Amino acid sequence: GMKRPLLSFPALLGLFLSAATAANPVTTENVTASLVAERPAAAPDSSVALALVLEMRPGWHTYWRNPGDSGEPTSIRWQLPPGVSAGPIRWPHPALIRVGPLANYGYSGKAVHLVDLSVPPGWPVGRPLEVTARAAWLVCEEECIPESALLRLTLPVEAGQGPPDPAVAALIGSARRRLPSAFPGQVSLTDGGGGSLRLTAERVPLPANILSARFFPWSWGLIEHAADQQMQLTADRLS
Repeated sequence: GMKRPLLSFPALLGLFLSAATAANPVTTENVTASLVAERPAAAPDSSVALALVLEMRPGWHTYWRNPGDSGEPTSIRWQLPPGVSAGPIRWPHPALIRVGPLANYGYSGKAVHLVDLSVPPGWPVGRPLEVTARAAWLVCEEECIPESALLRLTLPVEAGQGPPDPAVAALIGSARRRLPSAFPGQVSLTDGGGGSLRLTAERVPLPANILSARFFPWSWGLIEHAADQQMQLTADRLS
C-alpha cells in the first residue's frame, strides 16, 4: 500500500511550538476571538486602543458588563511588561436579548470590547511590546458554554505612533460611537408609583424619529430586567 509521508523534523517542531504558545486569533467551538490594535505601532508616553473582538456563531450571544437575568460578563486578564498598563473594558451599549421569561443584556454576531493600553515615557524605541490577554466569556444560544482564549499581540514601538490601521480603526470607531455618552440635558429618576421608577431626560431638543428607548442599568440588581418599559416622548422630554 501507499506509505504516508512522514513529517520532517522542523515541521513537527513547528506544530508543537504553535500549540504551546498563544495564537491570535483563536477559534473555539462557537467564537473566533482576536486581539487587535488601532495603530500598528505604539510610541513611548502614549496610549494605544486595543479591542478584544468576539465573532460568534449565528444565534449565539455573549454578555454586557451587566448580563441581566442570567449570564456572565466577558473578562480579560492581562500579562504586561513592567510599566505598561491596561485600563478597564469600555463597553458599547448592549442589546436586549430575551430567552424565555428572562431578559439578558449582551451582544450577538460580534462583540467589541475596547481597552486603552498605556505605554510609559521611558519605554525604549525599538523594543517591541509583548501583550498577552487571557479572555474568558460565556456564549449562549439555549445552553451556555464557558470559553476562553489566550491571545498574544506584539506591538513595535516607534518614536511616533504612525497612522491608524484602516480596518481596525473602522471597527474600533464603530464601537466607540456605541459607548454611552453624557446626556446634554437634565436627567432625573423619581418614584413612578406602584413599585416603578420614572427616568426622565429633558431640556434638550430630542430627535424626532425615536421609535423605542430602553434603560440599561449599569449595575446588576437595580430593576426587574424582564419587565416592560413604557416610553413617553414629547419634543423636549423622554420619560
